[in-house]
Amino acid sequence: MNEKLKKNKILSVIFLIIALVTPSWCGVIVFYTIGSFFLLLSVSALFENSKFFKSRILAFLGKESFAIIIVHALVLFSVNANLFLYLNSLRINQSVNIFVNFFVFATASVVLSKLFSLTLTPLTNRLCAFVWNGLEKVTPM
Repeated sequence: MNEKLKKNKILSVIFLIIALVTPSWCGVIVFYTIGSFFLLLSVSALFENSKFFKSRILAFLGKESFAIIIVHALVLFSVNANLFLYLNSLRINQSVNIFVNFFVFATASVVLSKLFSLTLTPLTNRLCAFVWNGLEKVTPM
């Protein structure tokens, strides 16, 4: 399907429009999933040769995406929630408060996710190898 999208840019644009409209059409999580799927298809087809998507930063974020997903909620609901309330109590401008919170959130999320992946990846690799070896012993190939 992605090969057809790469050749037919109009279909890619239609999928992009569907991706942007679908989640706002209904608040059901299924529509967000469908919209995300269409967004992934259309962006991968429309910007296949873009240097932006081949950048080292996005490659790093893609590699660390699982750890970022795990860590970001913890950072957002602990560090950033308290920081936002503290800066708000000091009567800091709302725009400045949001900017500072975003910078702290992005930095803390990337640093903690890297630490998380450095400690978790070897453990999960060993667990997967253990399970895989156990399955090989039980099931004949």
